[in-house]
Amino acid sequence: MISTAVDPITLEVIRNGLLTAADEMKSVVLRTAYSQLWKEAGDLSCALLSTSGECVAQGSADIPIHLPTMPYSFAGMIEKIPVDQMKPGDVYLHNDPFRGNNHLPDFFMLKPVYAGETLLGFSAVRGHFIDVGGNGPGSYSSTAPDIQAEGFRIPPTRIWREGVRNEDLVELLEMNLRNPHERIGDLNAQYAGCNTGEQRLLALAEKYGAETLLQSVEQILDDSETVARKQIEEIPDGVYTFEDYCDGDGIDNTPFKIACSVTVSGGSVAIDFDGTSKQTKGGMNMALSVCFAACVYAIKALTDPDGPANSGAYRAVYVTAPEATVVNVAYPGAVVAGNHETSARVADCVTGALAQALPDRVVAAGAGSSGVLVFGGNVDGEDFIRDEMHASGQGSGQDADGGNAHRVNLAKTGNIPVEAPRDVLPNDGPGELDHR
Repeated sequence: MISTAVDPITLEVIRNGLLTAADEMKSVVLRTAYSQLWKEAGDLSCALLSTSGECVAQGSADIPIHLPTMPYSFAGMIEKIPVDQMKPGDVYLHNDPFRGNNHLPDFFMLKPVYAGETLLGFSAVRGHFIDVGGNGPGSYSSTAPDIQAEGFRIPPTRIWREGVRNEDLVELLEMNLRNPHERIGDLNAQYAGCNTGEQRLLALAEKYGAETLLQSVEQILDDSETVARKQIEEIPDGVYTFEDYCDGDGIDNTPFKIACSVTVSGGSVAIDFDGTSKQTKGGMNMALSVCFAACVYAIKALTDPDGPANSGAYRAVYVTAPEATVVNVAYPGAVVAGNHETSARVADCVTGALAQALPDRVVAAGAGSSGVLVFGGNVDGEDFIRDEMHASGQGSGQDADGGNAHRVNLAKTGNIPVEAPRDVLPNDGPGELDHR
């Protein structure tokens, strides 16, 4: 039975207030960002987290691969900087895949929100920085053999301390990231998004009381778990297996395998990846947090695509994988492409396994790639980087054709308009031509 600790009307108003706040956070970031990857493609996600780090509200147009990983990134953050050491006005940053982050380009920013001495939760923004150093423009290199070659790795760090920006850290970023003016512009936009989330949480606490807000957050998560488990109960109990392959990792073109076993029992799903290939030399590996995100995406798409998307809905899903495999990378494995390429194959594997139990719900596999193209260079002493994400096709279902020109399932970013690059790419890039 759904809990009624907070009266239903107040609960629904607070629920929608939190969801609207997450959408407003993204709107603020999009309006203040510098890079086209953020302004035009929207490669970022905003969320409000509970006091324990569970995602309670997320933006309606955000990125599925960004959001279920936020509790993992939060756990990595507080392992180094415990919550009792945080203060009002502090803002924290890290991008470490070995501490629960996605890949190095995804910067995870976290701001605790206090009403007086009471911690209300956290405002969080994850954004894909178009460059974080490394041996290739855009920090994408098919030949990077380890995490060090992929870019600048930031441990959990206070980047704002009680409202004051850490200029030493900002300068360190400027010295290690290409096109630093644009990078720091995006960093400040990320900060503005976190501040917006803080303001909206404080407004809800002022209107309804901190205790009611905190009760509502827990109730929202518990109710989402109840709904998710009821939906999962519709899947016949059993063990379902599937395997698929990726063509190679950019260094070794030997195909590698992803094998999954999905066990449905009552209202829970356990997914195990025993039998999956060892981690690759190139950046097709992914952190376990990303594997989890791909799994819950597939489960939710099949069981309750229109229901609440938050950590409560994911409590019924358990993911295990052997260490040092492509789905659970061990240090110092490279991970940049695993975040969106291998993860898409994981989602397809889980979907393929459950096709045996839910044949009428499963759609055919789509293109299976994010289609990322990155190039850049330096002209007249100025860096330029272009990150283009090509749309592809989605598979058809029982009652509809597949969609055309869609990003792969877990990506959900927009297409950058063809005219937009004129603002950022150098003029006369090809140089002088013979015939015109």
